[in-house]
Amino acid sequence: MPSKSGALQLASYFGQSPLPSMACARCIYPIAIHPKGNIIASGSWDATVRIWDARTGSEIATLRAHRGDTTVPVYGLCFDSSGDRLVTTAGDGQMIVWDTATFEILKQVDFLPAKPYTPVFSPDDKLLVVACGGLVAFDGTTLERKQELRDPFLVGQDEYFVTDVSFSPKGTEFISYLGKQWVTRDHFTVWDASTLEPKSHIESPHDEIYTVVYSPDGSKVAMGHIQGSASIWQADDMTQPVAELTGHAEEVFDVAWLPNAGRLVTCGRDQTIRLWDTEDYRQLAVLRGHEDYVFSLAVSPDEQLIASSSGDGTVRLWEATPLWKRAAARRTAESLRP
Repeated sequence: MPSKSGALQLASYFGQSPLPSMACARCIYPIAIHPKGNIIASGSWDATVRIWDARTGSEIATLRAHRGDTTVPVYGLCFDSSGDRLVTTAGDGQMIVWDTATFEILKQVDFLPAKPYTPVFSPDDKLLVVACGGLVAFDGTTLERKQELRDPFLVGQDEYFVTDVSFSPKGTEFISYLGKQWVTRDHFTVWDASTLEPKSHIESPHDEIYTVVYSPDGSKVAMGHIQGSASIWQADDMTQPVAELTGHAEEVFDVAWLPNAGRLVTCGRDQTIRLWDTEDYRQLAVLRGHEDYVFSLAVSPDEQLIASSSGDGTVRLWEATPLWKRAAARRTAESLRP
C-alpha cells in the first residue's frame, strides 16, 4: 500500500504489487514525464520538486529553490519539448526554470503579489505561457517576458482569475479557463498563439471545469468536471459536448489522452483512475490503490506507463499495455457471444 510519508511507487495495472520506494513529501500535486520518458518530476506541498527515475522509482534529485515550508504548494511544472528545461511554479510567487542536465537554475521570475499556477510551452517551444490569475507570455527561447495578455471578459470581473492553460498540438491556439476563488470554473477563452489575441470566449453549458486538454490530433478537447464526469468536445465547435463520461463519484481533477491505443484516462477525488475507450466512450477499467484523491496524470511518450499523483503523498506508475490488452480481449469476447 502507499506510504503515508510519500513515495514513488511502481505498480502493476491494478496497483497490487508496489515495489520498495523512497520517501518524499506529503501531498503531491502536479507531475510531468520527461519527453524521453526516463524521468518524472513531481511537485509537493512543501515547496519542493522531486526528480525520479521512471524505470526504478529511485529519487534522482530534490529541488529546493522555492521559498516556503509545508504550507507552500508547487502548483505547476512542465518540460520543454527537448526535455532540456523544466519550469516550476509555486505558492511563493516564483516561476523557476531549471537545467535538467545539472538541475541548476537558469532563470527565476517573481510574480508577486500574484501566484503563478500553470506554465506551459507551445509545441515548438517558441512561447511559454503562464496562468497567474491573468496570463503572461514569455519568449520560449530567451525566457524574456513578452507581454501580459488581456482577456476582455475579465474587465470588471474582479472575482474571476485564470487558473490553467492548454496548447493545441499544432501550437496555433491555446485555451485558458477562469475560476471564481477556486469554486467556479465555467468560462474559457481560446487565444491565437501568433497574435496573442483572444479568438473566442465561451461560457460552458456544462458545470464547473477542472481541466481542459486537447487531444493529440487537435480535433477534440476533454474536460474534467466538478460533479464527477468528464466530457468530450469538438475543438472547432465547443457549444455542446459530443460525449459524457460518467463513473467517478466525485470531482474529476485531470484527464490524459493515449492516442495510439484510442484511450482516455481520468482521475479524481474518489481515489480512482479510470480508463475509457475514445471510440464508443465506454469505461474499460478502474484502477485503485491510492489512499487519497488523485490529482494529476501523465502519460509516457511511448504510452507504456501512466503516472498518477495523490494527496496520499505518492506518485504511482501503472503499466498501460496490460490495460489495453485486457480491454481488447474483453471486447473480443463480447463480440463472440451468441
